[in-house]
Amino acid sequence: RLSCLVCAAGATALPTRRETPSGHEYHFGLNFLSRFLLVNGLMEELAAAGSEADPARVLLVGSGRHWGEPVLGFSSLGRPLPLASGCLDDLQLEEPGAYDPWKAFGQAALCNVLFTYELQRRLRDEGTCTVAVSCFDPGPMTTKWSLYAQEENRMYGPGVPVCA
Repeated sequence: RLSCLVCAAGATALPTRRETPSGHEYHFGLNFLSRFLLVNGLMEELAAAGSEADPARVLLVGSGRHWGEPVLGFSSLGRPLPLASGCLDDLQLEEPGAYDPWKAFGQAALCNVLFTYELQRRLRDEGTCTVAVSCFDPGPMTTKWSLYAQEENRMYGPGVPVCA
């Protein structure tokens, strides 16, 4: 029985533009598309596990960076992200000079916020009261992302168990 799904895995502000194996900008693919596919793929199981009194929960970890490009570390001081302004022309940030680490990260975070609102609206409109969807910003975190940034480094970091 699947009663809670937490979508937290992701990459943060990669210094250079990278693509997923399927050709999507890395933040967009990992931080948003993978979550979108996972949540939609498990929706029937979630709906069956929840009840109106105790709904199954989908928690999408987001970021306050969805507000805009950071200035002095504050997203609300910078320009709005192109996606926030309705610009879908270069969602993959492929145009020369378009890629910025925080812009890419922020747009993926904004996609999660938009997905959360839209999924909750659709569930409500369908009369599905057995699943609740939320998106939240956990605040600053220290992670070991650098250990996993390259596939070949996965098993060499201190404290990372070696699987035989």
